[in-house]
Amino acid sequence: MSNDSIKVSFSLESRSTLWNVIFEGFDQEIILVTNFCADTASSIGLLHSFAGLIDKKFRDCFIRTTEQGLVIEKYMPTNDASRINDWENLMLNLRDDITSITTAN
Repeated sequence: MSNDSIKVSFSLESRSTLWNVIFEGFDQEIILVTNFCADTASSIGLLHSFAGLIDKKFRDCFIRTTEQGLVIEKYMPTNDASRINDWENLMLNLRDDITSITTAN
């Protein structure tokens, strides 16, 4: 299974209003959203099976399964670029780990 069989995308959500951003700056609370999507039933099943394991490991996240895979939402109290980059790298490594486990079997 290649990395192409499990795709990862990232987005940001915020409860802040435009008023907050304009007058208080961009240092607002955010939610990092990571979407793991797969094309095949076996890859989707794999992501669903990892949802429970990920939920135990990352207790400060909201995890849900979707028809195409898995979504992880991570709350951050401030919009900190270094923490966002660290989270992105962690999620990419997680994708690589999931992929390597399936190739080993």
